[in-house]
Amino acid sequence: MRGAVFSLVALAGTAGADPPRNESRVGSITAEAAIGAAFTFNTCADPIGCPGNGVEPLTVAGGVGEWFTESSVLELRLTDTSHKELSSIYTLAFLGPAIQQWIGAHFWVGGGLGVAFARSTKTVAAFSVDVRAGVVLIQRQRHAWSLSVEAAPAIGDNDTSTPVSLLLGYQYL
Repeated sequence: MRGAVFSLVALAGTAGADPPRNESRVGSITAEAAIGAAFTFNTCADPIGCPGNGVEPLTVAGGVGEWFTESSVLELRLTDTSHKELSSIYTLAFLGPAIQQWIGAHFWVGGGLGVAFARSTKTVAAFSVDVRAGVVLIQRQRHAWSLSVEAAPAIGDNDTSTPVSLLLGYQYL
């Protein structure tokens, strides 16, 4: 009888808690989406026609990938930062493979190499590096909401544009 009462008390104490995680993530799919704003730093060899530094009102980012260890994800990532400048829309996007490494249950860092596309009146492709870090605000089983900072500079022959974004994102773990 004493064991039955102890079992009921133990069960009551875990009501509403996430169940223990005993399945492996390795080989499973993960997907993420985020939205936020950025500040872009531009450096140009020729200051005439160089977009100015400033706040970008909209950044969207996302990725789809696979867990290759219990704490590491390999994904295809897309980040797009856009704003209207004069009569055209200026867009700076990163596309490429990236790795996300979880450090404990609440922090992660990530990075990748890819291509940046800058577009205003014409589209220009350049080399890009994506660097990001985040903290989990809320996590329930395989669902996480994070706050993150991401930088994805587009490195051209004579010009560099670096949007630094603050993002609120969701990830299916």
